[in-house]
Amino acid sequence: MELGMSRGGSLASLPEPHLASKRSRRGAGDGSTRVIDDPWDWNAWQALLGEVTSRPFAQGVADYERFLDIYPTYAKGWKLYAEHAARTSSESGREAVQDYTKAQAHQLDDSVKPVTIYERALVYCKTNVELWKSFLSYLKKYGSREAIMKAFDQAVSNCGLEPSSHGIWNDYISFISKGHGGRGPEDQVTRDLLRKVYQRAVKSPIQNLETFWREYEEFENKGSNPDFAKGILAELAPLNKSARAEFRSRKYRRDGLVLNSVAFPPRGKPKEEEQSKLWKKYILGEASNPHELEASELSKRVIYAHELSLVCLYRYPDAWIEASMYFKEIEKLEEAEDVLHRGINAVPTSPLLHFALVNLLELQSRKEEARTCFENLIQKSPSPLVYIEYMRFCRRAEGVAAARKVFARARKDQHSCTYQVFVAAARLEYHVNKLPKIARNIYELGETRFSRASFSPAPSRERIVWNSYCSA
Repeated sequence: MELGMSRGGSLASLPEPHLASKRSRRGAGDGSTRVIDDPWDWNAWQALLGEVTSRPFAQGVADYERFLDIYPTYAKGWKLYAEHAARTSSESGREAVQDYTKAQAHQLDDSVKPVTIYERALVYCKTNVELWKSFLSYLKKYGSREAIMKAFDQAVSNCGLEPSSHGIWNDYISFISKGHGGRGPEDQVTRDLLRKVYQRAVKSPIQNLETFWREYEEFENKGSNPDFAKGILAELAPLNKSARAEFRSRKYRRDGLVLNSVAFPPRGKPKEEEQSKLWKKYILGEASNPHELEASELSKRVIYAHELSLVCLYRYPDAWIEASMYFKEIEKLEEAEDVLHRGINAVPTSPLLHFALVNLLELQSRKEEARTCFENLIQKSPSPLVYIEYMRFCRRAEGVAAARKVFARARKDQHSCTYQVFVAAARLEYHVNKLPKIARNIYELGETRFSRASFSPAPSRERIVWNSYCSA
C-alpha cells in the first residue's frame, strides 16, 4: 500500500473563516444549508456528519468529500467515512478489498472504496493512532497477510513514537506470533520478525514499556543460545531505560498542547495563537535533544514533532516553512521540497510558501521550475509583493531584460500594481543594475501614474532614496 496524494485540502475557493454569515452564527437552518452559508461553521458540519452517517453510503459521499476538502487533517472524519464505506461493503457481501457490486460500481469510483479512503486519509493523518487501528482492523477482515504485515510496518513507522501507539505495537507482535507463512511462532523466520519488532518497540517512548521489555526478555531467553540472549539484552537495556525516561519527559513537554484540535486557518484568536506558540516550543524542545539521542534517532523525533504540529496547524504557512527548514538543515532537500508542496496544497495562495519553494529550487539551480512557481502564484493570487519578488528572482536568475519584462507585465495589472512595485523596480535599477537615470525614469513614471500624493505615505527612507535618484 502506497500513500499517495489525495484530492482535497485546498482553500482556493473558500471564504475566510471569520466571514461567517449571521444565519450560521445563530445556528439557524439544517447543517447542509448552514455549511453552504459558511464552510467554516464547525457546529453545522458536526450536525451534518451526524445525519450523513445514518444515510445510505452513496447518499453521503458528496458531504463527506466536501467536509474533508475543508478539514483534511480531521482524522475522525476520515474514520467515519471509511468505516461507513466498509459497512456498506460488508452488507453487500464483498469479501475482498477490491470487490464491488455492479449495483454500486456505476455510482462510486475507486476513490471511495474503503481501502482507498483509508489510504487517502493517511496522507493527511499518518500520525493518528486511532485511524491506523481502524485501517488495520479493516485489513484483518479483508486483506491478505502480506498486506496486513505491510500496513503494520507503515503504522509503527508513522505513529510508533506516539505514546498511545502501544496497542498497535502489541497487535503487530501478536499478529506475527500467529505464524508467518502458515508456520508457528517457533519458526526461525517468525522469530527473526518478532525480534526485529520487539527491538523497535522497546526503544520507542510509548506506554507499557515495562511490559514490552518483560515479554522481550522472555522471548530471548526461550531461544537456543543463552549467551546471545544475555548479550543482546544487555545491549538493549540502557536504550529501553532511556525510552522510559523519554516517555515521561515528553508528557511534560506536551503540557498544554491540544493534539486533536481542528485545523482552522489563523483567525487571530488568543487560544489559537497560544497553541501555535506551544507547538513551536515543543518542537524546539525535541530538537534540543534532552535525551542525548544519536543523530538518526533525534531527527526521527523532530520530524515526528513537525508532522504532529502540521495536523493542527495545517493552514499556517509558517508551520510548513519551519518543517521544510528543518529538512534542509539535515540535508534532506527532497523532503524539504515535498513539505513545501504539501504546504502549498494546504494554503495555495500563500506567497511565503511559494517564495520558500523558489529559494529551495534556486539553491538546486532549477530555475525553470522556480519561474513556474511564480507563474502559478500570479495566476492564483497576484499582489505587489509577488511581482516584486518575481522581478528580483528574474534579475538574479535571468538578467536585466527578464526583470524588466516582469515589471512591464505588472504595470498592466491594474489591481496588483501599487507604488511599491515601482519603488522595487527603481531600486533594482539603481542598486543592482547601477543605472540611476533609468531608476529616476521609473520614479517619474510612477508619479505620473499615481500622482505625487500617492508616494507621500512611503516610508521616509524610501523618500530619501527617491531624492537621491532625482539628484543623480
